[in-house]
Amino acid sequence: MKHVAQGLWLVLLTGLALGALMWATPQEAQAQGRQLLIVPFERDNVDDLFYSTLMKQARDAAGGAAEYVTLDPIDSDLNELLFGVGCEDASVECMQMVAETFGAQVIMYGKLWGNDRGIFLEVRIFDAQLGEDLLEEPVSRSFESKDKEQLLKMAIGEIQQIFYPFTGELTVSSTEPATTIMLDGAEVGNTSNGPVKLTGLRLGEHVLTAAQGDTEVTQTIVLMHDTPENITVDPTKPIEDPGGGSGGEGFAHVGSVTAFSVGGAALLTGAVFSVLVNSQNSEVERLSNQPIPDATANNDALQSGERLNALQFVFYGVGATAIAVGAVLYLFEGDDSSEEGEGNAYIAPMMTGDGVGASIGGTF
Repeated sequence: MKHVAQGLWLVLLTGLALGALMWATPQEAQAQGRQLLIVPFERDNVDDLFYSTLMKQARDAAGGAAEYVTLDPIDSDLNELLFGVGCEDASVECMQMVAETFGAQVIMYGKLWGNDRGIFLEVRIFDAQLGEDLLEEPVSRSFESKDKEQLLKMAIGEIQQIFYPFTGELTVSSTEPATTIMLDGAEVGNTSNGPVKLTGLRLGEHVLTAAQGDTEVTQTIVLMHDTPENITVDPTKPIEDPGGGSGGEGFAHVGSVTAFSVGGAALLTGAVFSVLVNSQNSEVERLSNQPIPDATANNDALQSGERLNALQFVFYGVGATAIAVGAVLYLFEGDDSSEEGEGNAYIAPMMTGDGVGASIGGTF
């Protein structure tokens, strides 16, 4: 009986130990967070230092969030990873294959494009277990500034907002009494009773305005996680704002370049149809010169040529219009940054009965 009792106790203790182990394992995994793979962002016209700093800050932001554990850095971008698993696009199945390859539950990837005015940032987060994006809308923002450090802070703030939403802190003091403080166009306080303190703000770029009577000053500020901003404003003195605003309206890379790309593709398609029209005209001439003309075949060839000719001019028209829109966008977007004495380039689309073209020139 003594041995039986000892055996029962051993079985009970073993069962309790296994139960504790099974309970602790998921609890520990949950406490550690989900495995996050950060894929190097697709980039264009962004220097190495800016890019590497942003990617490091993105990793730091994700690594500090309790929800995630960041996996070891990788060098391949998303297109290379997809190619490695035999895929051509970022479908749900392909993204899940990439995640499985690295043992990830979540994948963060994006784009970073630059031009002489600023940057465009896009960030997406894919949940491999759910097979869908975690963000309701991907981060898609453009920023303009002559100050690279300011641009970098704007981009970092947007990424931090994903992991630490609405944790920005701002205190605004004024050199003048009773100054009205506005943030992004909305009144948030008055300095009559001292500095205006704000918490729970969205991280990233904001427009701060200080107004008193008929005068006001405006500047761009950037709120970062765990970095309270303390700003003193003088509503009587203009501020040289290093920021240039954000949003899709002021970003030439996305606006005018897209229009030029569409226009170029349409003109190329029109040129293809021009070749087909010439080929069809040759066929009509060949049928007409037959010793015994085939009226039906000749008529079909004529109708086919007319259709091709119509399509040719449709694509030429679309191409010319798109190029014209791109030129207008480029010129209008360039007006606010042009300085006296600088040259301005122009592109003027032209379409005639014989084809389509464009004149290019400039003032110096």
